[in-house]
Amino acid sequence: MWRACALVLLAGANSVEYFVTDRRVYYEGAPVIPGTYNNVTASSCQAFCNLNANCSSFSFCGNSCYLKQACIVDGEPLVNATTWTDGCVTYWKQCRQLEGYQVTERLVKEQGMEIENVITDSLGICADACNSNPDCKSSSFYAQSRGCHLKAKCVEPTDALIPPDDPANVYRTFYRCCTCTTTTSTTTSSPWQSLARALAFEGAGAEPGTYEGSYSVSDCQMFCNAHPDCNSFTLCGSSCYLKTLCVTTELALVSADGWNGCVTHFRPCEVTTTEVTTTEVTTTSTNTSVTTMETSTTPGITTIPSNQSEGSVTTTPSTEPTDDGGYLVNSARAMSVACVALVILSG
Repeated sequence: MWRACALVLLAGANSVEYFVTDRRVYYEGAPVIPGTYNNVTASSCQAFCNLNANCSSFSFCGNSCYLKQACIVDGEPLVNATTWTDGCVTYWKQCRQLEGYQVTERLVKEQGMEIENVITDSLGICADACNSNPDCKSSSFYAQSRGCHLKAKCVEPTDALIPPDDPANVYRTFYRCCTCTTTTSTTTSSPWQSLARALAFEGAGAEPGTYEGSYSVSDCQMFCNAHPDCNSFTLCGSSCYLKTLCVTTELALVSADGWNGCVTHFRPCEVTTTEVTTTEVTTTSTNTSVTTMETSTTPGITTIPSNQSEGSVTTTPSTEPTDDGGYLVNSARAMSVACVALVILSG
């Protein structure tokens, strides 16, 4: 059962666009631990990477993959083709820290004033440092020398680059264009809500659904969105626990006196109501016409007989001419009720 649930979870998580290099990138960065998977497909590795908040890329070698923290961009240096013997390639996705950034092929010739030197081999950390500094408009980065130099210069796409034979050409410039035209997009607000404290009764856990470590609210929301049985989760510090319970704001919370700091987050469950219309037998007598029609609304149940199209369940009217003793009317009613019951039970 756990394996089946895990496969469904992985299928749901495999929804982010990935790019793949011709050969493995030269500098792969720090590994994600745990992050080694054997006898898997590249698609499975993508899902594993999506479910780990620290993963931005991975090396895929035959049927094994190794998750990595490194943010990869187009044009990343690759291992030399003559020494490339392991057959490994690198899969990477767009890092959230680099959203809105552009990158040059080589370092720009005029870099402007440096405002900070951040020692790191992580492009994501370098971008975060620039994002958090209001004076930073661009940065020069080279992973192998742990060089991240924040700059105050507004870089333009037409700025001149250093010559290809310049020793500094291993660096590249990352920038957000100050004068480029931007397009404003409309985003849909998140359906997620949170309660003041955790629920007194949290319901059954979703399996697998325990993520302990350093996870944010958005990470836990992503895990729950990818899990077919998850409707809510409990966040305790930086660990989250997925739950199957459909939460409403009327449910009781843990008492304030015994509260351990955990909070319940949830998205409203969709309640589907399907209207099933059943038309019973119509029987015509020489003196009296008896027509019985019943309409029932059954939440969550859709009844479709094998020989009818989707819509309503209809029994063909009887053509018997007479029913002096009422026998046919009573029999028809009994048969119709039995048929409806059988259809509902079989559904």
